[in-house]
Amino acid sequence: MFKRGFIPEFTCFCQAKYGFRPPLHRMVNASLLLIFSVTLATYVNPTDSYEAALNRQSKIVLARSNEAANHLTIPWESINTIYGMGEKKKQLLTTIDGRKMTTRVEYQLLHQYHPGTLGRIAELHGTYYHEHWGFGLFFEAKVATELSAFLKRFDDHRDGIWLATVNNRVEGSIIIDGMDAANTGAHLRWFIVSDVLRNSGVGRMLINQAVKFCADKGYSKTYLWTFKGLDAARHLYEKAGFKLNIEQRGVQWGREVTEQYFELNIPDIQ
Repeated sequence: MFKRGFIPEFTCFCQAKYGFRPPLHRMVNASLLLIFSVTLATYVNPTDSYEAALNRQSKIVLARSNEAANHLTIPWESINTIYGMGEKKKQLLTTIDGRKMTTRVEYQLLHQYHPGTLGRIAELHGTYYHEHWGFGLFFEAKVATELSAFLKRFDDHRDGIWLATVNNRVEGSIIIDGMDAANTGAHLRWFIVSDVLRNSGVGRMLINQAVKFCADKGYSKTYLWTFKGLDAARHLYEKAGFKLNIEQRGVQWGREVTEQYFELNIPDIQ
């Protein structure tokens, strides 16, 4: 199937398509991975020509290179489109060398309300916590009701909202409710990132923006309520300086979980 001089051919492809030549070690590694992935692509779809498979698969394989990452934007949807065989094929491709493929999704970070914010944040919470934790109608309605009340009294002099959007659709959020910041502290709420942006660094960016906002406003403390088991989110909280102060059984989200209260004293990080 493959011609002689495959690696030089791959190098020329990079130069012609993307205007750079990968270093030798990356060229060899990417070329070997490309051979395997093109083989897989033509096996999955026997009607694929060598040239068509090479063109499509190169766009994905190049994302494994740091140099290519600066030239390519490859959303997950493109990977599905290339294979056209749904979620299982996406998972196969993204673990083809034993590690997740490095992909980049174009997103915008907004520090303001965006049309559809209320419904979308409620949807993200409702679907994620139902799928992973069995939360139901009570929880989604609680998110929608409390978020609606917050947005009605939103004051940009004391409150903050940050949204990560992809193709004009909210895929991540975090909010600082500063209504009682002088007494109990600024309340960090409704932090969530969808699968589209998960593991992209957006979650860390959202938390850092919220903490910086609190510091800029002169708030002495910010806090949040969560529950045990959300390890990825807890890692981000603790990395930002939050400390676990309270752990107790409770039902504030509609089912019994081990509730956790995290607190960050702003002066400690300044």
